[in-house]
Amino acid sequence: MQAVLPLRDPDGVDPNVLAYPMSYRGRREAEEEEEEEGSDDDDSSAPHNPFGVIFLRRVRMQGEVPRMRAGGPFLTLPAFKYIFGGSLDEINRKYYKVGIVPREVIQKRRVTNKMRSTPTYIDLTGEAEPVIFNLAASGHKLPPPAVDSGSDMEVDVEDDQGEVGGIDAQVTHLWRQFLLDVAAKSPNARGATNPSYLTASKVTRLSGKEDLYMINKLSDIFIACAYKVGDFEDWKRAFDHLFPPRGEETSGSVQNYTNCQYYLKWKRIAENAEPATVSAIRREIWKKLFKLAWIPHACQDKMWVTSQKKGFIRLPPGTAGPAPRLIVKSEPEWE
Repeated sequence: MQAVLPLRDPDGVDPNVLAYPMSYRGRREAEEEEEEEGSDDDDSSAPHNPFGVIFLRRVRMQGEVPRMRAGGPFLTLPAFKYIFGGSLDEINRKYYKVGIVPREVIQKRRVTNKMRSTPTYIDLTGEAEPVIFNLAASGHKLPPPAVDSGSDMEVDVEDDQGEVGGIDAQVTHLWRQFLLDVAAKSPNARGATNPSYLTASKVTRLSGKEDLYMINKLSDIFIACAYKVGDFEDWKRAFDHLFPPRGEETSGSVQNYTNCQYYLKWKRIAENAEPATVSAIRREIWKKLFKLAWIPHACQDKMWVTSQKKGFIRLPPGTAGPAPRLIVKSEPEWE
């Protein structure tokens, strides 16, 4: 609290907005100590929170960095009304005027320009990531990363199968990073005040789980989209763009791909691993991908395409205009 809240001299401040009580004796001793030591630190000030502070997430330690847990409980409606002095509808009517888009809403628009790299996948549960591939049992392994063998190296490379863990752990992380990156690069509707097409929460987008891609009721996660029930060739063609075969070169002018962490890692694997290993990894990832309910209609020059195309049906029904194109397994639901 001392680090993150504004500091004020407690004199004349409502004690209800102080983070913790500070006696006059404690302030006087701090001031005397400050004068004796010639310190510039304002130890006599106390953190205050004039607008209230509520922690809705548990804090966990990740290494030496405290982080708030993602997900977790939300305020109940009675608790919301008690804390904010009105129901959710009343607060909305007070702050969200008809025809006026508040700055707070615009600031929440996700930036997914082609120059920005995707975030790194981290298992938000804080538990060990379960391995979902079994390539090592067939004798496959990844080459060790390139290292500097100079005399000033302080840490030896202990694992001869890759960056973190063996091939199964690395490909598992690659798959999770892929799921995160696809959601992270989902397009925004044109116009600064328009929201993103993908309405899934940040926690869901960063989870790296298949759950998002198993939703068949597309109105739950998109404000608009265009879909095509794809056959085997449609899915395989998109897969080849998402995980290109060994030896296929990618132009630097493509959108989305080169700023996805999974894609760069996959290109390194495809270039450095044994051809049989590369084929085995693609085969296992293809099995995972082909079980999903939907994927973006990935093309050679762009992962997410929003232009209109014959054969794709736009949702909501009866609407027209740009929308992210999806390949789906079956006719989707829309409410």
